[in-house]
Amino acid sequence: MKKYKILYVATAALLSVSGCASISTNEEGIYNMTYTDPSNSSCTVIANFTVNVSERMVPTLNLPSGPISAGQSVSISSSDVNDYQKIFIPVGSYYTGSMDRMFFGADDDANGGGNTMYRNVRVYEHDTGNGVDINFNNYTVSSYGTSQDNGTSSISNGGDDFKVENNAWKSINLNYTVTAHTILTFEVKTTDEGELHFIGFDNDMDEQNSLGRIFMLFGSDAWGTTSNEDAYGAYRKPTYSWNFGSSASPASASGLGPHSVSFTGGQETVSLTIDQGFCEYTYTGTVDVDCPTVTASSDVEICECKDVSGGICQDVDRAVTLTASGGSNYQWSNGATTQSITVSPLATTVYSVTVSGSGGCSETKNIEVEVLDGPDAEFLQIPAVALCENEVFVFEAVDQGPSVTGSE
Repeated sequence: MKKYKILYVATAALLSVSGCASISTNEEGIYNMTYTDPSNSSCTVIANFTVNVSERMVPTLNLPSGPISAGQSVSISSSDVNDYQKIFIPVGSYYTGSMDRMFFGADDDANGGGNTMYRNVRVYEHDTGNGVDINFNNYTVSSYGTSQDNGTSSISNGGDDFKVENNAWKSINLNYTVTAHTILTFEVKTTDEGELHFIGFDNDMDEQNSLGRIFMLFGSDAWGTTSNEDAYGAYRKPTYSWNFGSSASPASASGLGPHSVSFTGGQETVSLTIDQGFCEYTYTGTVDVDCPTVTASSDVEICECKDVSGGICQDVDRAVTLTASGGSNYQWSNGATTQSITVSPLATTVYSVTVSGSGGCSETKNIEVEVLDGPDAEFLQIPAVALCENEVFVFEAVDQGPSVTGSE
């Protein structure tokens, strides 16, 4: 289900209004909108508008299937979604009259290239449903215009598909009376965009007399009085924009690819945005980077140092060794680059270590060494005590200071 915002402008002798309205539909066709002036109920305007519904083609993102090494260059690409897009033109809203041919073009005077591929072409009356399904095998293909045609055309798929290319202007002998209800519908695409890609009806061979009957589909130039492709949802060749993520090099690119990309992060989300003019879609995937699995010592507690000289604890028994593993390079917050460090801080300290692999992928761990407060004790000289066999002498420390008790 797609939601379309329709801009309508209604004018009458006593009425001039404009605004926006919304509809939800998944059916192409001609819809109408009725507007009644709130201040004058007898003044009503009916506006017609056209809705084209194109099928969305879902691309295949070609990403690495498993973990890759950090810094390793990998190939990333997408399948092509430049498929046929359906066009629905209310011809009768632009002109009417008796026609004796339908014309098709892929004009590219500058480069002699360009192609336009049409299929499932149908002309019919919206009010009755009567019309013609075009099988190109049943028509004579001839050059169109006074001197414009320099290209070729081909018919395939049993007559359903028609291709013009290399600066081609072609027509078929189709007798049809265009009324206010005439609809032209078909599917179209290109693989080589030129200057003018178009379709229309004519009753002579002079393209200058047909300017008002030309429907521009795409191209670098504009031509004809009906060259406003947005009015009937003309073809847009899709563009492809990649975002490989913040740890990628390069971080972005355009086009299908393949693109050579390297990553340093652990897992990166890769996105591809496809813009088809009227529709824009974004697709995502992930790339896993095989970073080192880092382990490090747990947080530890040590006692307060009582033997400090020159700001350094002289008590070697309270020193602790901190160790990290899992990589090839180590960088500690105290400047050390070894796998292990031995520390004896005077106050609680958090040490960090950054461990990196050979490809540049890294991870940081923190280890806290907590220094516990020790007792402020003063040791008094204890007199000599004579003990008999099997007697016990007991020292007892209390908050008020040391005291000695014993028995003889």
